[in-house]
Amino acid sequence: GVVLPTVNGQSVTWRLIIQPYPINSGEGGGLGYTFQATQGNGTWYLDMLHLNRSSLVFGGEYPSGTPVATTVIDHVHMTMGKNLSSAPVAGSPSDCDPNWLPSDFMCQ
Repeated sequence: GVVLPTVNGQSVTWRLIIQPYPINSGEGGGLGYTFQATQGNGTWYLDMLHLNRSSLVFGGEYPSGTPVATTVIDHVHMTMGKNLSSAPVAGSPSDCDPNWLPSDFMCQ
């Protein structure tokens, strides 16, 4: 399964900030989960894709190391961002905020 990460080697508390959202089956399927945490002077965001239904609840707070869910395919896609200009909304212009760290998908 997939677990919530540390930030800069520090355990943090992640809050599930968006209701799990469906990923198109042509893009790997499953659900997407978006979390927010604070570490030092940074507000961190974590987006994980291709997961099964989780027992974690919207608005719940969970420490690093908490299991999120199993994957529907053989891997999970994840992206982290720091100090985004606004809280992310899946499929909106917030997907292209320049403070998302480079990952396997780059906005045009």
